[in-house]
Amino acid sequence: MLSRIWPDSLVARIAVVMFLALSIECLGGEWLFQRAETERVADARLRRLAEHLAVADRIASDLPQAARDPYLRRLWPDDPNLRWTSEMNGGVTGLDAAQMEEVRSALDRVTPALSSRNMRLSAASPQGRLSGAMQLQDGSWLRFETRDVALAQPILERLWGPLLTLLAGVSIATAGLAVMVARPLRRLAAAADQVGRAEDPVVVPEEGPKEVRLVAGAFNAMRDRLLQQVDERMQALAAVSHDLRTPIARLRLRTSEIRPAKVRSGVQHDVDDMDRFVTSVLDYLRGGDAEPLQAVDLATIVQTIVDEAQDAGANVSYEGPRRLEASTRPVKLQRAVLNLVQNAVRHADTTVVSLSRECVSAIIVVQDDGPGIPDDKLEDVFQPFYRIEDSRNRVTGGAGLGLSIVRRAAARLQGQISLVNLKDGGLRATLVIPLEASS
Repeated sequence: MLSRIWPDSLVARIAVVMFLALSIECLGGEWLFQRAETERVADARLRRLAEHLAVADRIASDLPQAARDPYLRRLWPDDPNLRWTSEMNGGVTGLDAAQMEEVRSALDRVTPALSSRNMRLSAASPQGRLSGAMQLQDGSWLRFETRDVALAQPILERLWGPLLTLLAGVSIATAGLAVMVARPLRRLAAAADQVGRAEDPVVVPEEGPKEVRLVAGAFNAMRDRLLQQVDERMQALAAVSHDLRTPIARLRLRTSEIRPAKVRSGVQHDVDDMDRFVTSVLDYLRGGDAEPLQAVDLATIVQTIVDEAQDAGANVSYEGPRRLEASTRPVKLQRAVLNLVQNAVRHADTTVVSLSRECVSAIIVVQDDGPGIPDDKLEDVFQPFYRIEDSRNRVTGGAGLGLSIVRRAAARLQGQISLVNLKDGGLRATLVIPLEASS
């Protein structure tokens, strides 16, 4: 039923909420005004009662006792109702200290001389009817009764409850308006942030007001077009790189027939560079492939990479626990650590790979004693095909994709990669990944 009367347009919904908020404010303001007026009238009645008591005290003091009660009855028959009695025989109970103090304060403001009089007060009804008695100078009593008298706190203190209620109503309506506008925008921002990071494409729900549905639909269509264009380019590059493997393999076989040996060695080096370049491109392209989470032993993965580097003749050592379990994507993790180790081995004589745990994260550090990277290039080296060296020789060159592969893999692992130059020379690469990655 609510969905039928609730407008479909966001502008209309905002108008409805604003109308409700303004209505609450207007009606609440009118209600508070009426309450305040009622309270002011009650305060005025209390002041008027004090004035009447002061006048009645002077009149009663000038009259003989026999004439006092009839005379007072004629002057004050209704509100306030005043009666004279020679003795106080009960019928009036005491108010609490705060209410007594308020009545006495009103008497002080009107007639200070009456503030010291003996007085007994009682609230006869919850509607504000007040009855009591004041002792005259000769010891007799002046009994009185009036209605609609405020006996609680001052006006502002008496109205704090209704005022807070009004403010709460307007605040709730305003908060509802803010949530209505902000919730779909937060969903859109979260989806936009996940594009290119999540394993699966993020779809923004096309729900809510008409304008929000249009924005969500346009965003989903734009995301699909972008992903399609990227996939097409990646597939084309992957196909070219893969097709190069066959001629590279034929070239490697034919180099064995080249004479003399010096020429054959140079050609083999060039073929090896081509093969490494193609392998780097394929690894980079595979970085965006979907991979499910698996329970793995991080220590085993890191130690295996270190052992393979040692078998290849590199001076690499491992420091860390023998076992560290995690839920992650092992292929991407292996690709990231392998590229970090290869990068360090290529530029340094000694490399230390360490693994540790900190709270809910695993920290993999690859530290070497190489020349490091200029400080102004520490961020540039993560760009695809970026190389500090101008050459692509087998010692210091490459395709410029190693650290790009690492950063891309780190993003898929929901982690971070950072590079820091050491004071005594060398480079420290730190890869931080969660032990429990989210799907």
